[in-house]
Amino acid sequence: MNIYEFLKTGVLGQLSVKYTEEVLRQNFGAGVLGDKLFPDKAYNDVYYYYAYGGVLEICVSFGEVSHFNVTIYENFFYIEYADKKHYLSEVNTFPAFTDLLDAMKINWTFLSKYSFGKQLAIITEGNVVIVFTFNDQEKSADKFQINLNDRFERA
Repeated sequence: MNIYEFLKTGVLGQLSVKYTEEVLRQNFGAGVLGDKLFPDKAYNDVYYYYAYGGVLEICVSFGEVSHFNVTIYENFFYIEYADKKHYLSEVNTFPAFTDLLDAMKINWTFLSKYSFGKQLAIITEGNVVIVFTFNDQEKSADKFQINLNDRFERA
């Protein structure tokens, strides 16, 4: 699935934060969403769906999508640019990914509140948070998330 528009707008196909569960089910269907999973059985106002076999994690809080995560593995998500599919697993280092964002003219900035220790975060103009973790050799993307709290602000 091409995530170019997702990085620019924060909308992934037919998925956006604040969608109700009813809209979510209409757009995806039970076969794509899978089962509703509760992290705490005693508290059923927050639950998750793992769509497309688990590559897309969708969190529903109090009946609305509060955030969702795109995984970089499984070669499911990619960015199409210059007639080539750039799979997230292939451009998951900080320099490779930000160079691709710059080439595609997608605005991004550092997000300090998630940048600490061995972790660095950026946010795109579509309010997509990308978290990179790193060891001594390289930084690699861990998670792409869209949520209700983080907003892109031009420097």
